Amino acid sequence: MRDYRQILFGPPELDSYIADNTKANLKELEFFRNTMTPEVAERAANISRAYPNMDKKLVMYGSLLGVEHDSDLALQLASRQNNVQIKNNQKNIQKISLGKRATQLGLLMLDLGFQPLSRNFKSSIVAADQTEYNQAQAVAANTFLGGLAGVASFVPGVDGDKAADRMRRALFNDKFADVYKDTKDAYGPTEFNLAVDQLTQGKPLNLGKGFFPASTPIKDTQGYKDLRRSGLPQDIAYKEAEEIYGVPITERFEELENQFKTETRKAGQVDISPGRIVAGQFYTKDDFGYAIGSAVLDGAFRVLGDPTNYALGYLSGAKLGLRSLVDEPLQTAFKNCKSW
Repeated sequence: MRDYRQILFGPPELDSYIADNTKANLKELEFFRNTMTPEVAERAANISRAYPNMDKKLVMYGSLLGVEHDSDLALQLASRQNNVQIKNNQKNIQKISLGKRATQLGLLMLDLGFQPLSRNFKSSIVAADQTEYNQAQAVAANTFLGGLAGVASFVPGVDGDKAADRMRRALFNDKFADVYKDTKDAYGPTEFNLAVDQLTQGKPLNLGKGFFPASTPIKDTQGYKDLRRSGLPQDIAYKEAEEIYGVPITERFEELENQFKTETRKAGQVDISPGRIVAGQFYTKDDFGYAIGSAVLDGAFRVLGDPTNYALGYLSGAKLGLRSLVDEPLQTAFKNCKSW
């Protein structure tokens, strides 16, 4: 029988390490309390105001050593710490093992079949909203045309996309076809292709440091914070930091995916997906029914609509299982008893 205690409880060595580390921190705090004087407290407060991102332990030890906030030594300490943090940010993004990088790209590749289908649905909804066509009819017709375009692409000398566009103009009108095309173009490349574009351009690949793709937000990096403090406008600082750390691919893709909205009867404007549209007709966004209904319907849409599931057969179970794993922030929040 399998011993599940190893899953529920950490190894004794880890518990001992955490206990020793906690004990050392408590001793350090006690040391700071015992050596605190009004002069030290004032120096610490001044350094913290001058350098708000400086490590608090560095602030305390500097204050105890008599470092003043307006001294060259304080500036050197802050600069050194910033340089270390920038290097650590870059290392977390760029120094990824081949196994992790392959897993990240593999997971992005598994969505190559579903994302075009999802964007076809979203573009159909946007075109229907702007031309007052029935949403259900627009989605059904465009899904059929998308299938025909895919089949036609295998015929020598036939451009499937152009054939589908001509049929779209005949079934609806020119405005519908133009809005549909513009919307689909606005969504940009798939998530996997965004990553490939970065690699081919020789730029850093920002997919996070874990096995699952989760880009480090540019605004969380030390480089961006330093550029902002130097006086650069937000947009320029962001672009320069992107050159250092790479485009936050998962964050950018999410922004592109949710750039268009549609109006529902109860929930108002929602991000476009089958589940949100249907649930939004019956519930507000604050209702529990909206969360459950949208999740169930969107899950069914992904499972049934993703051609990769049919191509992989039994392996699709592994693909869906990987998507269901709890990510690191949620695990951390759970361990710390925080709500999310």
